[in-house]
Amino acid sequence: MAYLAEVDGSAGRQEIRRGYASNVIRWWPKWPGVGSVLLTSTPTATLHKPGASTEATGSAVVSMTTIESVSRVNITIDTTDANTWTLDEGYRADITWSYTDSDAVAHTEITSVRFDVCREPWRPEINLSNLQDLVPDIAQRLLSCARSTKSDRTAEQLASVQGCLAWEDIRQHIVGLLSQQARIIPRALLPREALHRITCAQTIRSLFLGTAGGEDSENNTLAAIWTDEVNSRLRGLGSNIPYDADDDGAEDSTISGPSSVVVRRSWY
Repeated sequence: MAYLAEVDGSAGRQEIRRGYASNVIRWWPKWPGVGSVLLTSTPTATLHKPGASTEATGSAVVSMTTIESVSRVNITIDTTDANTWTLDEGYRADITWSYTDSDAVAHTEITSVRFDVCREPWRPEINLSNLQDLVPDIAQRLLSCARSTKSDRTAEQLASVQGCLAWEDIRQHIVGLLSQQARIIPRALLPREALHRITCAQTIRSLFLGTAGGEDSENNTLAAIWTDEVNSRLRGLGSNIPYDADDDGAEDSTISGPSSVVVRRSWY
């Protein structure tokens, strides 16, 4: 199978918008020892609220797309019912699917895909120009990596895919920070511009780290430089990300009395 330019589900937790009828989450079926596979029948899916409950929130509309001889499953979710779809993390789609292996043995599996319901889902909009603003010769570096996996793959495609993967690294930092304060990312009022800058830096770091040679190689040195830059930009976020616990669309305000104690945790 040819290498796919599209992110195939390795970019982490998907986010969907509350109050929107046509949200789509995507999943690429894989089989051990085979990788991505082609399905011959469309799977079914049930939707579940966060937690261990097996009670279904509803059924989803499922379709399939074939891309270079493998299947991508598309699950459309209607979140217009605000009572059912609250801002929360860890919703679940249980996908029932069938696959016939090379020995003509049929297998039926259930795979769970987690997703978050957010007020404003955020996905990285990283392109080649964003990275060239920081590293002028990065297009040639990206093109070399892209062509090593697929002859017609472009630097622009690889920049976008690496940006998606880099965002998941940054997202995990934010999830960890919020969890220390018993908070969740769907209710955080994320500073989009700052996150874009951090994700650009992480994308460049990942590129150099992935192509680093020996300890004294240029790319290894550049990876270390950009690791410091990512950490510096993360520290710039501070430890108190604006938050909306009461779901009014505005940042919560806290008035501290004379006897209150405020404890702050840093990234490091």
